[in-house]
Amino acid sequence: MIAKIDTTAFASVMVVLYVVMMTIQLSNSSSMHSNGPYLPRVLYPVGMPNALAEDAATITVRRDGAIYFGSDQFAPDQLPAALRKRFGSRAERKAYIRADARARYKCVAGVLNAVSAAGVQQVAFLVEKRQI
Repeated sequence: MIAKIDTTAFASVMVVLYVVMMTIQLSNSSSMHSNGPYLPRVLYPVGMPNALAEDAATITVRRDGAIYFGSDQFAPDQLPAALRKRFGSRAERKAYIRADARARYKCVAGVLNAVSAAGVQQVAFLVEKRQI
């Protein structure tokens, strides 16, 4: 009598685990842009519920230096005009910056200069809470 090991049950379990892990990985994307920013983590963040509003001026700086205002990509020199157009004559002029923690300082400083050139004086950086 020859003993045979049936591996079909093992293979089916591995396929199910693979599908579950890929589903979890795909559902963890946190931004509307591919490879969204890895936000800096701080111990005591301040809540900013207005940052989630539809008309919030959110600027995203990705790791590779790409700058998004809303869902459109901009160069740093184009950003002041877009901000002026967005704000118009609104009373509250506040910009929210989602800068990747691994982005170069030069890119983030360029965005800050562009926001300042647009006349926006209130700037908030979006961060995540650090787990202790």
